[in-house]
Amino acid sequence: MREVEVMSKLKHGNLVQLLSYCKDGNERILVYEYMKDKSLDLYIFGEDPKLRDLLNWERRLEIIRGVAKGVAYLHGLNEEVIHRDLKPSNILLDDNWKPKIADFGTAKLFVVDQTDPTLVQTAGYTAPEYITERYLTLKCDVYSFGVMLLEIVSGRKNRNTPTHLSYAWESWNQHRITELLDSAVAQPEPELLFELDRCVQIGLLCVQQSPNDRPTMCAMVTMLNNSSSQIRAPKRLVFDAMTEPRLREADHSAKEGASSTSNGSHTIYLS
Repeated sequence: MREVEVMSKLKHGNLVQLLSYCKDGNERILVYEYMKDKSLDLYIFGEDPKLRDLLNWERRLEIIRGVAKGVAYLHGLNEEVIHRDLKPSNILLDDNWKPKIADFGTAKLFVVDQTDPTLVQTAGYTAPEYITERYLTLKCDVYSFGVMLLEIVSGRKNRNTPTHLSYAWESWNQHRITELLDSAVAQPEPELLFELDRCVQIGLLCVQQSPNDRPTMCAMVTMLNNSSSQIRAPKRLVFDAMTEPRLREADHSAKEGASSTSNGSHTIYLS
């Protein structure tokens, strides 16, 4: 419960505040501040076109920036926190479209060279090294953030990890970036196309197969908020013969409910 104790003391504009918690055996109840509006996934993946239309490019970019700041805050603490389950359904939006990261039931304190025998995952968001070796670092969150960033841009759920991410790389590399943009979003003005291209480039850096090739969250905040900061070109996304089937297997097992991300945790939001 050390992770929950740490989270209960945190205050940041892009985190849903954990107000209290209790534990009974293997069951945990986490009590959060009440969030009136819906989670991000309902806006980018929901069936209601009116909700999708509300997220223009400017709002999507601000949501990406806000989530990056929240994760960077977690990673920059004296006791660094790995969220482990970053995805659109865990991003809640307030009345001003400000994103707040929620659900810390799977969060862990970072320990150097940490391995985690229990795979906590959501299909499509799990870093390759976590799937294949159970190796857990801050860069696992970076990978999940990158997947989510590309989903926010495209409006497409990452159902098939190698294919979806490779398509994003091809679109960026061949300068067809507008083809990746969600059809619900009006084509950005020419001056905003630079932001779109840069944003996708950052997302692709986050989902590099090697953790060493991914930037830190702190570096990402700088890249997203300073258009003059340098960004290196992402490597082509190539999933090797061993990793690709295990990524698919992990996606399948998560969809079948073989793995649980809740760890016996239950969430309550209080106003």
